[in-house]
Amino acid sequence: MKKPVPRLMLAAVLVLTAGCTPKIEKLWEFPISSPIYSTPLVTGDLIVFGSESGTLHAVGQNGQARWRYQVSSSQIFSRPATDGKLIFFGATNQTFYAVDMKGQLKWKFVTGERVKADPVLLDGVVYTSSYDGHVYALQAATGKKIWQFPAVAKPKVEEGEEENKNEAAAGPPLDPKPGAFSYSAPAIKDGVLYVGNLDGYLYALRTADGKMKWRFKTGGGITSSPAVEGGAVFFGSKDDHVYAVDTATGKKVLWKFKTGDDVISSPRVIDGVVFIGSSDNNFYAIDTQTGKETCHFTAKGPVISYGAFFQDLVFFGGGQGDGNIYGLNRTTCELFFSTKTGYKIESDPVFDGDRLYVTSGDMKLYAFKINKKK
Repeated sequence: MKKPVPRLMLAAVLVLTAGCTPKIEKLWEFPISSPIYSTPLVTGDLIVFGSESGTLHAVGQNGQARWRYQVSSSQIFSRPATDGKLIFFGATNQTFYAVDMKGQLKWKFVTGERVKADPVLLDGVVYTSSYDGHVYALQAATGKKIWQFPAVAKPKVEEGEEENKNEAAAGPPLDPKPGAFSYSAPAIKDGVLYVGNLDGYLYALRTADGKMKWRFKTGGGITSSPAVEGGAVFFGSKDDHVYAVDTATGKKVLWKFKTGDDVISSPRVIDGVVFIGSSDNNFYAIDTQTGKETCHFTAKGPVISYGAFFQDLVFFGGGQGDGNIYGLNRTTCELFFSTKTGYKIESDPVFDGDRLYVTSGDMKLYAFKINKKK
């Protein structure tokens, strides 16, 4: 396994493999005044991301500031999402926001605790979750609540009174209720929303009404955002495992893969392979059918960010004590590219065509261009 190449004046460093890899050049870096752990959203000619100071930044493709939206007494960790008209994001002041493409507030929705997970949009509905133990479905245009899971608690039934059966929740009982929904972003497939919880369960909810279809218990909290592919849902747990569970009932473990530490990173699936990082410093490639490792790469720190793909390459960031942006051959996990930032990377790299955007705890947004193979 090749080791990361040394830092060279923050420029992209390339390990050449017989001249067949694309060339990667750094275009610009955009500094701000606080650490960045929010994954950037690329929409039109804007790159939008949140910061630890509670500022939502919009930057142009040329690396120049366009606008800012400030949230008071808060931090923004979630990746913004957009429907092309509004930009949605959560903050630690217990509030979920929608602003327009010029950074003007359109609506906000107050929850009972912090909102850190990345929101997901589908068919005019935005889904988010909170440390208050709820998942919310909101109308994207207005912020009006469609449903929440679990539903609002029922009034206490006095002895001798008949319980209002219309308020009884469908699906398996909760005991007594979910824990906090933290960083796990929902994945939606065929009318079912999958999301992890710090209580160690992966929940499967019906998007139509928010009723629980099933839940699956692991041995640790789940901050990993699941991926759904081919009748299986893939996710990591703080019990040091990566799981593949059937989506039909949630009762069948197709396989589980043991790592050496917490799996906070989120899986991405391409060509029958799951790519996911672990706090054991490894970035793994795992066969979706067998659960067997095909290859791995060892970074200098925990791997919390997930992989982003370009042709036969996969990119991710190194966490605490690392701070490198890594590029690997996704078939062999061999390193061909690394560039050092000034601090840990806990956000996810994002591609827009041949442009790569990465935020870092060193208070900078980085932009790279990949010159494709000839």
